[in-house]
Amino acid sequence: MIRENVDGQSRGIFRFMRPEMYFGKVAHAEIDAPSAYVLTNDNQVICHGLTARDYRTKKDFGRRLIGVDAQQRMLVSPVFSPHVVNEECIYFGGMTNFGHFIFQGLLRLALLGWAPKLRSLPIAVHEGMPARYYEFLDILGLPAERRIAIPNASPTQFAAVWLLSSPFYRDQHRSVMLWPEAVWAIRAATAHMLNSVSSKRTRLFIPRGRAKWRRVTNESEITRILTARGVETIDLESMSAADQIRSVSNAELIVSVNGAGSAITMFAPVDCVQMQFVLPEFIGSFGTRGFAADLSQPYFKVVGRIASEAEVRAADLEHRA
Repeated sequence: MIRENVDGQSRGIFRFMRPEMYFGKVAHAEIDAPSAYVLTNDNQVICHGLTARDYRTKKDFGRRLIGVDAQQRMLVSPVFSPHVVNEECIYFGGMTNFGHFIFQGLLRLALLGWAPKLRSLPIAVHEGMPARYYEFLDILGLPAERRIAIPNASPTQFAAVWLLSSPFYRDQHRSVMLWPEAVWAIRAATAHMLNSVSSKRTRLFIPRGRAKWRRVTNESEITRILTARGVETIDLESMSAADQIRSVSNAELIVSVNGAGSAITMFAPVDCVQMQFVLPEFIGSFGTRGFAADLSQPYFKVVGRIASEAEVRAADLEHRA
């Protein structure tokens, strides 16, 4: 759970639920990309605990959903992808969104610590992710020679594939599920890269910058105010994976705007104060908020408002990608 401080005042407690984690082997299965749903050779679907949001399964499958069986299991029409992986492997998949790559992808690799027999298997990874995403896999001991490239926008058929459940997701009841051991395991695996908190502590601002969504109209003004208070603005997209981890590893304060980049706070010290700008009614549990709960970091959020069309135009954000 996390005690939320909004605009300087405590506003109650948000609770995370603990999921039941699992790993399992499936034979002759098709995995749909990018959803990561698994279709067995008898048209059954395995998805619970594997995706970011279990509750959207029917919507995400769309036209491929052909009904349910007597046990209310979904039935989906297969695609029979020409892309086949015959080597036994672990399914990782991949995401272009940095936040999802961290909480939906990287965290599940922590399960390998509880499954030593799987550690020697290759992992199936999507093509086309940003280069620094593969750098994170390198850091965790999964270099290119351990990876099998698979398409990122079409299904792949597997002769034998191991599935690792997700440590951080919303279940069918929309409860936020978080397995704390995953966060600590990934932190431990990267501990050799961290800067000492006994050295000069940094204060950082992670802006939205060129992001497509939830950009801030007065970001330049926020940057000016924070700079005057010793807060450095960092551009995560221009940094390597190692530099991203090192940059936050001895921070005493991180200010972020709710979005994908805020997931990097998973590598911040446990005493690092997290301050986050959020939209009204926007929950955003999978980044800073969730990691702060797991790491017991002080968490504060500043609630903004939806900008008017005129304000968006004045900030020159209307057509910027």
